[in-house]
Amino acid sequence: MQRVSRFELTATVISVSMFAESEQRRDRREPNSENACVLGVRMEQRKAHPIADIFPIMTEEETNGLANDVLLHGQREPIWMYEGKILDGRNRHNACLLKGLEPRMADYDGSDPVAFAVSMNLKRRQLDDA
Repeated sequence: MQRVSRFELTATVISVSMFAESEQRRDRREPNSENACVLGVRMEQRKAHPIADIFPIMTEEETNGLANDVLLHGQREPIWMYEGKILDGRNRHNACLLKGLEPRMADYDGSDPVAFAVSMNLKRRQLDDA
């Protein structure tokens, strides 16, 4: 998994926050997902919220490992949605779709989605101090 410095993360959070504000002003009628067919089961491939893009996506190998774990142990954490898009859980979402499992979703209703996404990911990811 790619390492991200805390400085890079802070700079990215600021720019993504500004981008997210501009996204809120866009036309709300834009579709939030595309239909996908996984193992013969019709599922929705949801779009990621710009805040989620602060963090790098897993490699194909890592996604396969997570998908196998979800298949064996279940989805332990929900995929958090905000404004109809994935705020946290893009990798879990991809893993579920890869195995043909219906992802478990939850809506984020707090007041600081950036802080939430950062908090959820800092405890899971290895970040260097550079």
